[in-house]
Amino acid sequence: MRNKKGFTLIELLVAASILGVMMMAGIVIYQGAKKAARDARRREDLLGITKGMEQYYAIAGRYPAACPGAGTTFNDSNGQVIFDRFPDDPDPILNYNGTCDSNRFCFSALLENVGKGNCSACSCPIGGTSCSLLTANSNYFCVKYSQ
Repeated sequence: MRNKKGFTLIELLVAASILGVMMMAGIVIYQGAKKAARDARRREDLLGITKGMEQYYAIAGRYPAACPGAGTTFNDSNGQVIFDRFPDDPDPILNYNGTCDSNRFCFSALLENVGKGNCSACSCPIGGTSCSLLTANSNYFCVKYSQ
C-alpha cells in the first residue's frame, strides 16, 4: 500500500477560501473601526471648540466676530492662546463648518457613520433660525453657543 503525504487540491482550495473570507471580514471590521475613531475625534474636536469659544466669551464678554480657521492659532482678546492649532477634520477631504458672530457660534461636522449625529444639516445658520441640535439619528454632529 502506498503512503500518501500532503494535502489534496480540494483541501488546499477550501483552506484558501476560508482564509480569504476571514481576511475580508477583518478588513470590513477594521474599516468600521477607523470610521468610528474619526467620528469620535470629530465629536471631541467640536466639544473642545465649544470650550474654547466659551473661554473666549468668559474673557472678552463676546464671541469672536469671525470663526478661526483650521490649523491656525486661536487667541483670546488679551492674546492668551486658547488653541495652539485650531482643530480640523481628521479626513483631509472634509472640513468643519462654522458660523460665528460676536453673539453666537455654531460648528458642525459630517459623521461617517450614518445616523449617529445630533443635527440634520451641515449648515449652522445664525440669522433668524438657530442651529437645531434636537434631531436624532442624523448624519451631522453640531455644537453651538450656550450664552
